[in-house]
Amino acid sequence: MTGWLVALLGFKLDLGQVMLPVVFVGALLTLSGRKAVSGLGLALAGFSLIFIGIEQLKSGLDAFQGVVTPADFPPDTLLGRLKLVLIGVLITMVTQSSSAGVATALAALSAGAVNFPQAAALVIGMDVGTTFTAALATFGEGTMARRTGFAHVIYNVITGAMAFFLLGPYTAVFVSGAGAGNSLTALVAFHSFFNAIGVALILPFAKPFARFFEALVPDRGAELTRSLDPLVLWMPEIAVDAAKAAVD
Repeated sequence: MTGWLVALLGFKLDLGQVMLPVVFVGALLTLSGRKAVSGLGLALAGFSLIFIGIEQLKSGLDAFQGVVTPADFPPDTLLGRLKLVLIGVLITMVTQSSSAGVATALAALSAGAVNFPQAAALVIGMDVGTTFTAALATFGEGTMARRTGFAHVIYNVITGAMAFFLLGPYTAVFVSGAGAGNSLTALVAFHSFFNAIGVALILPFAKPFARFFEALVPDRGAELTRSLDPLVLWMPEIAVDAAKAAVD
């Protein structure tokens, strides 16, 4: 959804300057002392900052227009695409946000720094790279957290591999002769497309998929305390439900 907001609003409409007063209003609302109003203020300020950030990305990358070109990146070959996927993974590992990475890829594509296949390969890598956060979160946690983290990593790697092989046909069918604006929409559509296909392929096999990770990460500790994951201590309602389940 962030990608669509960036492509359809951030690049189609110059909202950076318009949103500055909205950030100010949002900041004022957060000082109201009322929880609901403060929450609305935070939402307004955060939403507006997305478009201000996009404006800064566009301005920053416009300075490289004609200086940084697709020729400066790995070529559109099988090996070149693999290198770009790896670059996308590294970008997301550093920024800890695939959404920010996708916005950067859109800005680079808009500025002509990369072409569509290069931008799409970067996005695939960013989608896979977002699993790094989940993988880190599994260290020192309970069985359920580790199973969920591993499932997230494997699912995104499968989806990324599928997207890699779909990139060539997608480019040939949907992007041939497209202008710069259409390329931005096509890039976000490609991101949504391969994620939707990934869900559609895995969802019918959710139970076998879950059993695979149950076998991969077996239960540890006494049977009575297996459902008491330390991770849920930060979520009291879930922790209480887990405790009830343990004694039932």
